[in-house]
Amino acid sequence: FVLPMSSRSYPAHSDKRLEEELFESKAELDAKVDELYKLVKQSKRTVFFTGAGISTSAGIPDFRGPEGKWTRLAQGKQPKRGVSSLCAIPTETHMSLVRLQQENICTHLISQNCDGLHRRSGIRPSKISELHGNGNIEYCEDCGEEYLRDYHCTRLKKGRDHYTGRHCVAASSSDPDSMCNGRLLNSTIDFGQNLPVEPFHLAEKHSKNANLHIVLGSSLTVSPA
Repeated sequence: FVLPMSSRSYPAHSDKRLEEELFESKAELDAKVDELYKLVKQSKRTVFFTGAGISTSAGIPDFRGPEGKWTRLAQGKQPKRGVSSLCAIPTETHMSLVRLQQENICTHLISQNCDGLHRRSGIRPSKISELHGNGNIEYCEDCGEEYLRDYHCTRLKKGRDHYTGRHCVAASSSDPDSMCNGRLLNSTIDFGQNLPVEPFHLAEKHSKNANLHIVLGSSLTVSPA
């Protein structure tokens, strides 16, 4: 699956009503929480889908909110500077998802976020599909070995070549006594690039088998959401 190119310079919402933040009374919220609780209790396989909105309380700006990155760029404004994702702390939402996974309520987690907070919160790597990559992960283009870093895995040069300048130190498949030495690639993707194959297939598999999908922090604007 290819992340589609936007027909605009910056893919902000064309309908301004979609940028509005909606608030409900405590009574309305309590009723919806009760309804959601019943749905979750009845579900055998629940998949969660997260977007940038779950990280705003950690100080990381979103994209299409009233002050989001794409919204401001489309208005000719500079994006607001937020907290670096390396300094951000996983939010209560992130930690709640970890608990739900530990309780076998969250069958699989699908995320469009690249900030790395899900992995840092304790989500198991096998239980998450990071569709747009992870800014703290680089992988070998030869053997596929992944490296989770405590720094941003930036590309050596601007453009579509994701090479970070580092090389794989895993054992070579042809000679266990030597290193693979394949190029390490930044894992985040750009508009118009392919989604990572394995995470996408896992997300598709679990979505088709799910009884319930719960979306948090996403307007579901970008395909394949």
